[in-house]
Amino acid sequence: MAAFKQKCIMIILIASVFLSATAFADNFSVREKALERSGKQKEPKIKSGEIYYVRANMWFEHAKNFVSTNFHRGMIIPAGTEVKVLQVSGVDIRFVDQVNNVTYDYIHALKHSRIKLPQLFDQYFSKENVMAAGGAFSKFTKEEQDNIKNGVIAPGMSKEAVLMAYGYPPSHVTPNLTSDTWVYWESRAGKMIVHFKDNILTVIER
Repeated sequence: MAAFKQKCIMIILIASVFLSATAFADNFSVREKALERSGKQKEPKIKSGEIYYVRANMWFEHAKNFVSTNFHRGMIIPAGTEVKVLQVSGVDIRFVDQVNNVTYDYIHALKHSRIKLPQLFDQYFSKENVMAAGGAFSKFTKEEQDNIKNGVIAPGMSKEAVLMAYGYPPSHVTPNLTSDTWVYWESRAGKMIVHFKDNILTVIER
């Protein structure tokens, strides 16, 4: 009888240890998955002092004060330009053109924006050069490539080509790029509306 009780106690102890180990493993798995999800949701860190490349043509009137509203006036920093990011703080992205040695202050115009600074940064700067062999630029048609180089858009271009050629429309009037209508500012007084069908630019209204 004593031997039977001892055997039962041993079985109970073994079962308890097994259940505890299983519960720990399950909790560990849940914790790891939660950490993984939270990691995916973190905003990417922008590293100052590192080299990036401009992803889309950027217009500016004044190097020390040009804004993300994307007015199409003045000079262009071409897609593919190599830059060094000097500082990212508040609403300002300061970077230097590595070829021309010009420093720019790119201002996040919150009045005309519905996105955060890291997202704005990712729209215009990348570790990969879009103009390199096999890059995004190489996938466009010859006509699209010519338009991108000249900083113009025309019917027949894809949305992706329009973005590289003309930059991003201000998000307070074009909050969703899946929309078939985008609104750009040619200047502070004049808008330009572009219409797409099946991802292809069809009509430009000025």
